[in-house]
Amino acid sequence: MTASAREAGRIFQIGGRAKIEEIVESGSHEEAAKLLRSDRNPLQRLKRLLEVLQLQDVPRYGDLMDETSEVVQAVQYYNLRIHTTYKAAGELAPNPALVPFPQQALHLLTPAIHHTLVCLSLNHFIHTSPLGTDRAVLAPNRWKVYHHRGAALRALSQHIGQDKTRCSDMTITTILMFMCLELQNPSFADWRSHVNGMKRIVDLRGGPKKLMKEAPHLVPSLVLYLLIVSVANTCSPSWDQVEINSTADDVIEDITSIYSLIFPYTLCPPELFTEMLHINRLRAKASAAVLQCDFDVDHTLKAYDLLARIEAFSVEDWAQPGTFYNEWLIVGTVYKSALTLYAILSLGSLTVLPADASLLDIQTGHGDVLLSNLRTALKDPRVARFMAWPLVVAGVEAIYRGEATRDWIGASLEELSRTLGTSGPIKACSVLRRYWKGGVSGWDECFDRPYVFVM
Repeated sequence: MTASAREAGRIFQIGGRAKIEEIVESGSHEEAAKLLRSDRNPLQRLKRLLEVLQLQDVPRYGDLMDETSEVVQAVQYYNLRIHTTYKAAGELAPNPALVPFPQQALHLLTPAIHHTLVCLSLNHFIHTSPLGTDRAVLAPNRWKVYHHRGAALRALSQHIGQDKTRCSDMTITTILMFMCLELQNPSFADWRSHVNGMKRIVDLRGGPKKLMKEAPHLVPSLVLYLLIVSVANTCSPSWDQVEINSTADDVIEDITSIYSLIFPYTLCPPELFTEMLHINRLRAKASAAVLQCDFDVDHTLKAYDLLARIEAFSVEDWAQPGTFYNEWLIVGTVYKSALTLYAILSLGSLTVLPADASLLDIQTGHGDVLLSNLRTALKDPRVARFMAWPLVVAGVEAIYRGEATRDWIGASLEELSRTLGTSGPIKACSVLRRYWKGGVSGWDECFDRPYVFVM
């Protein structure tokens, strides 16, 4: 929540919308300055606040200080359970975008965001509940999730249906929050439509880079959007990826330039995350060539260059000595092996890389390293929350391994689901088990439709 939003929330707590309108109508500079605790253009600032509320079609709320309100309870739950958990887990890399949610700021938000907040909090409660929790406790909350999700969808559709709010900042924020909700509960299975909708609106505003410059307060939302799309493309068919921009090189450059804001969500070393983007792009190019019955030897050369750059990455140099040196060593090693496997398995699935003995040895070696370090990482609460994607990569490689390894990966994903408060890892487990049962190896064989397991 930005400082301006917190300040606006304080104003609402003191006087409310009616009081603001009364002061603006009276034209009292003194009263406006008193309310704002500032003599700097107080009337103009209050007028601007009212204009924003009217432009965004934010209704008048009468129950947002009522402790029995489900929206208020959702905010309290977020502050007490979700935020505190993520703050503790952010010891390695504090995330400035994760802050307590001021209850008073609810006055500034649309009903769609209110309903989505309730869904996010309820989903977290459901998925963090211990095994064996009475279904009678969970069932009413599941019903509430569907109720508020439907209400959020209707409110969001209404905003998108109006010219003045279709591409507004509030609409972009709402779609992003709703996208996170869909990822938190993949049974809804509609996250891709929200990604596509977000892309169209961001494109209408000039693209991510331009929008971040024009609306800095949207940067946290756009950072999450770019992260979701980047990771989703790894777990989607090579022929069905989301193109953020028409020029792939620009996308990689744009994402790399803001990666410091993405890093606290992943802990993936910047150099390796950039290679992930390059692999995504090479997969898309190679897939297009396959569809045209073409084979471009340049794709193979680029694939070997990718592997060489990943192999050259020094985990020891990246993990600078300090308090958490051992943790950073584990994180760096996990991601280095996971990216190596992603490159070999996904590009091998497209025959860009050959299935020769040397690559198989590299694959097996990095598979061993990844599994060993994942076992250590998942025991460390500072690191475990960031292991979803590497664990999925290990799962794809585990088709070459025994049942005991697969069972451990499945159990780890189920436990991670309870840790994160999301069913994403459980969905990943389901996808992997179907893949293992099928017995046919191949990255695109596993991910035959778009998935994302980042949340």
